[in-house]
Amino acid sequence: MSNGQTFRPVSGLVFAGVVFALAFFSLAIAIAWPIYQVPYFLVSVGSAVILGALIAWMRLRFKLSIVTTILVSLVTYLLVGAPLTNPESLSSIPSFLAGWVESVSGLLFGWKQLVTIDLPVGSYHALLVPAFSTFFIASIFVFAIFNGPAKRYWSAVIPFIAVTIFGLAFGSTTIEQSL
Repeated sequence: MSNGQTFRPVSGLVFAGVVFALAFFSLAIAIAWPIYQVPYFLVSVGSAVILGALIAWMRLRFKLSIVTTILVSLVTYLLVGAPLTNPESLSSIPSFLAGWVESVSGLLFGWKQLVTIDLPVGSYHALLVPAFSTFFIASIFVFAIFNGPAKRYWSAVIPFIAVTIFGLAFGSTTIEQSL
């Protein structure tokens, strides 16, 4: 390259880590599916994983500090939180503003609402916020870890456990009886 930078191909270990992460996120999405049972859930958490991976890549590529990475993550959430966690917010400008408020307040109150509403919750108001935020934050950590030194790969277990526990903790506690 002419600007003094050399091309650094992705190592096999990083590629394997990314493939493992995508497989594990797919498993966690399948575990959380019974909570929502609506296709928009896949759009929401899939976007969360992709956005988290992009932020982790930006952190590596532009050598962002932790504070800058947190600010980029917050701005990203504020910009895309409403349409990705509340599909009804896409119907009109007033609905978008109400959906944006719900997506921000859902960070605090969505967890309690998720526990108190009967399953499946679908895309009711901003009840996708807990899933979106869990997968978003976990994917930032996981992809940042897999872009770092291999000796730290073990720490990816923590965000993987978090997304798995989300599905198990908020999912159904009873087994459906077949007729």
